[in-house]
Amino acid sequence: MGTVKRLLALALLVLVMTGAYSEGADIIVLMDASGTILPWFEQVNTRILPDITRKFVREGDTFHLVSFNSRVNLEIVQPIKTEADISRVVSRFMLLFPLGQNSDFLSGLKYTWQYSATLNQQKQKIFIVVSDGIFNPPASSPYAAYKSEEVKAELSDFARRIRGAGWHVYYIKLPFPESATIRALDGSLLSDAKDGSGADASSGTSASGEAGGKDYLDVSSEFTDALQISPSEMRGPNDSVDFVDSVFAIPEVSFPEHLGKKGRYLTLPLKIRNPSDANVFLELTGVMWDNVNILEKNAFLRLSAGSSGTLNAPLVLPDSVPVGELSMPLRLRFDNEARVHPQSATVGLTLTSFSLTSLLRTGGFLVYAAILVLLAAVAVLVVFLFIARKTSAQAAETVRASGSFGARERDEAEQRRAAENGLPLKTASGRAIPSNSPYREERGDAALEAYARTSSQKSSVGKPASNSGWSSDKGISWTNSKDRANEADNAAKDVLARQDETRRERYSVLSVAANKAHARIRRQGASRSESIAVRAEGRAMIELDVHNQNKAIGKRNVHMMKAGSRLGVGGGASAFLVFLVKFPSHIAEIRYDGVSCDLAILKPEYFPYETEVVIRDCIGRDFTIVSDKEYEVRFTLREYEDPVARLNKFLTSILY
Repeated sequence: MGTVKRLLALALLVLVMTGAYSEGADIIVLMDASGTILPWFEQVNTRILPDITRKFVREGDTFHLVSFNSRVNLEIVQPIKTEADISRVVSRFMLLFPLGQNSDFLSGLKYTWQYSATLNQQKQKIFIVVSDGIFNPPASSPYAAYKSEEVKAELSDFARRIRGAGWHVYYIKLPFPESATIRALDGSLLSDAKDGSGADASSGTSASGEAGGKDYLDVSSEFTDALQISPSEMRGPNDSVDFVDSVFAIPEVSFPEHLGKKGRYLTLPLKIRNPSDANVFLELTGVMWDNVNILEKNAFLRLSAGSSGTLNAPLVLPDSVPVGELSMPLRLRFDNEARVHPQSATVGLTLTSFSLTSLLRTGGFLVYAAILVLLAAVAVLVVFLFIARKTSAQAAETVRASGSFGARERDEAEQRRAAENGLPLKTASGRAIPSNSPYREERGDAALEAYARTSSQKSSVGKPASNSGWSSDKGISWTNSKDRANEADNAAKDVLARQDETRRERYSVLSVAANKAHARIRRQGASRSESIAVRAEGRAMIELDVHNQNKAIGKRNVHMMKAGSRLGVGGGASAFLVFLVKFPSHIAEIRYDGVSCDLAILKPEYFPYETEVVIRDCIGRDFTIVSDKEYEVRFTLREYEDPVARLNKFLTSILY
């Protein structure tokens, strides 16, 4: 039993070590640096090699560049840990220049095989050859005296070793030079020198010898046939820029820019396209965020040739992640170290403390349901008590109103009698009202008005007219009471007029505010879902230059855009970031159609000086944006040119 346990422990240890060593891969590029590829060197240096780094190189890999011409050189060994390491690799490409007079293809293969023996054999090997396939060794080469049959045997031997080691091999075939005669290893003519001599190609001899031409041997077809792979051929300078994709046909992944408001349990939708001619089965085993795997469980997706699909990855964010706006740099990890393009991206997210998914997953839904039921019961009870109290209050008010109405009638009758007889005013209970009492002031007018009505009735039946000027013992005349009533009417009219004027002013203010709000709503921005019409296949490096903003941010505001892509501008999780003044994310977006760039304004309220929501051909233009606190910020969009590339062009112009 103890032996079995030891064997199981040993097997587990081997599996753990194997998994540890299988992390990352060795990317080995064998680069032809002979003079025969000089016409194509700019495309190789600016497109092919950057495509290799973008589509193959990942964090944890190690990049190896080997060049060959008359001799073989190990140019660079760069472990990839950050994006800066990839930039170093691309910068090293700029220093290569094809000046060699010979092309020793076999010596390059031999050196690469011997060099690979010094590397970790547990790591995956990706071998990429970039060459025109010409075999023209110098006199010092051990293969200089090899005949065609010996060269073929040597190529077959290298191919057998590479296949046995399980390498993934890709061959980028460059065109033959125009001023040379190219023959296969069996002697058949592949390309004749274009010297206008009209030589007979079937004679088997070089008709261009007198004109300075030379015969070369092609080994690319023998090498690829032995490996049973298909090369990607660039036939001329006007070839499609996507010719490399026919070889590097790896799945293409589209990451969402922003997931919206989510809880700690969420789903990451990944749209994947299979551009190859074979079926692809992907098993997502990890989603790394700051070296932490936040994938809850493995996700699977099977794609047929040329099809697309969505891989929904369930994620769980740690409890240590704070609530709020997040910008998550994510890196995907697939089974068998399968590679996709791109392998990593930054995804925006607004993390909330509450979400329905989190409740269902953690069991807190039942607690919240019980709380909601309790709150509903309390609300029903409060409404019931309010209705009952309101009903009882109305009944009591009715009773009080009926009693007070009778008291007021009796009180007014007593006051009329007192006024007619010149007696002091009293309440209905017989209590005298003092002359300086507010009650007397309040009730006196009503009594006088009542007496005036009574007096006018009496005068109509024969009362002497002299009584109309009769005065009480307090000196209050009926004429004066009428004047006071008129003054009260005028005062009431003035109050009503002022109220009407205030109401009109209030309506005017509200009308102006409503007109402003209507004008603000009426201006709609561009739609983020609007499709981009691709006019040509191409790529462009775009830079956002924000005036007075700190420039010490590296290439944070420099992005490569391919035809049909769009990138956001603004604060927060925007690709092109404005952090000098606070702005919302994605107030605008840059759209590239393969020929020119357009600026689509998504939130026009931040672009008050622009009259259109889509600015055509925005490269080189200045734009002014205004924040919520009325701060103005200017920025410019321009095409980015790498300083190393500019230096390389300058040096090339000196040589030629």
